[in-house]
Amino acid sequence: MSETRLHLVVEAFYGHLERRKAPATVERWRPELRRLQEWATGLELSELTGARLELEFLPAWEAAFRARNGREPAANTVRAVVQALGSLFAFAARYDLLVDSEGRILPNPALRLEPPRIRPPAELDWLRPDEDRAVCSCPMSTAICSRSL
Repeated sequence: MSETRLHLVVEAFYGHLERRKAPATVERWRPELRRLQEWATGLELSELTGARLELEFLPAWEAAFRARNGREPAANTVRAVVQALGSLFAFAARYDLLVDSEGRILPNPALRLEPPRIRPPAELDWLRPDEDRAVCSCPMSTAICSRSL
């Protein structure tokens, strides 16, 4: 039941997104939500808990990403997946779609997810390493330093 129910919630969410988000966002989230649906095959909607999303889905998603791309996902990529899940489940909760088989309201499991922290680059660290080396290897003149301001 959940597979079909989750599918219906995701399809309704796409319609909602298309009226509220940029087309690029919708297209960026579409494959990630399809992966959620594939992973959740056979699970009831009530079984999609925060713990399962964090401890089962996201590690499986990361492993599949590594297999597809041959590298670790960037923190911004993981953050986008967590944002897609958060938006999906917030939509489902807002419109009373997040219910169990008996119609009881379920807690939003995505509220438990913690997106990775994205550290801003250091203010003065805006050159790439090769650019740093090039600047540091340039001859310096003392003429500029000796002028008074």
